[in-house]
Amino acid sequence: MLPDSVSADVLPFTQVVFDSSEIKEKAKISGIIPYPDVNEDVHYITQGEAETFVNVRANDNTVDKAKGYQYTLTVLGFLSVIFFLFTFFSTKERIHPPKQQTNSIKKDFKSLIKNRPWIILALVGIVSFVMFALQNLSIAYYFKYYIGSEESVQLFNVISSIALIIALPMAKPLAKRFGNRNVFMASTLISGVFFALLYIPDKGDFMLIYIFNILAKMTYAPAVVLLWTMLADTADYAEWKTGRRATGLVFSAATFAQKAGWGIGGALAGWLLLIFKFESNIEQTDTAIRGIKLMVSVIPGILYASCAVLLYFYTIDSKTNAVIKEELEARRRSEEKL
Repeated sequence: MLPDSVSADVLPFTQVVFDSSEIKEKAKISGIIPYPDVNEDVHYITQGEAETFVNVRANDNTVDKAKGYQYTLTVLGFLSVIFFLFTFFSTKERIHPPKQQTNSIKKDFKSLIKNRPWIILALVGIVSFVMFALQNLSIAYYFKYYIGSEESVQLFNVISSIALIIALPMAKPLAKRFGNRNVFMASTLISGVFFALLYIPDKGDFMLIYIFNILAKMTYAPAVVLLWTMLADTADYAEWKTGRRATGLVFSAATFAQKAGWGIGGALAGWLLLIFKFESNIEQTDTAIRGIKLMVSVIPGILYASCAVLLYFYTIDSKTNAVIKEELEARRRSEEKL
């Protein structure tokens, strides 16, 4: 429940930080706030350190893990409340809906459904999160039953997160040179290939496993930033096309699509384990091992690479963005004179 509550609090924050019509400003912001769920990467790092500490102190019966988690979450929750309140009271909305716009959820949904670029990004979000869920739920089985080193999954997750965070700043210069959509497409294709290559390493080939995973995460990083930048662009696109602006709905509906993708991915993981005849805590058959490897590598790789096909139909390029910005600013200047 805690991750869900944090996600609920972060959602309006992501809406506000992207509430700008300036393209360069949105790109800069997206580099600072790359991803609402980036807390999961921090979680992997802290969890990895915590598990290492627990392993070192495994024979120390004086350690009360339950109270440790309780106190830690209490402190983090208290700090979160302070920072969220500070953000709320120190933030001013700069882009307002058109003056003639009336509040109508029905009209907002109609505008959203007609917003083709948003539909494409929502589908990309669903497919992406199906992939994330499938791989994340399978990776522990991969290390336990195929690699034979269950404890190594923590180091794997920590290194993955560090590689991703290091590569995030690449998104802005790449997008500036090649365009958001093109970089996003390349990111999904290349990282999809590296994810699929995780099928190749043998049991003891840790070096190759980490190399492929690091390359997958680093090439995936630009997509993490650009998804949210491009969602902000779809809010401008909707106002430009329909005269209605519903930034909150654009982001909340996209987040809902991603959560739905995570749920589908979790169900898919269970179905695939059943198909591959996986049984917990016993020596696995060759079919089960092959299935687990596919769930960590080839299947997620194909899913993520398929996002490039969807992005091919995304129509907001740099020129269109410039036209949208210019026309929206002209409309707002006209409204101010009335």
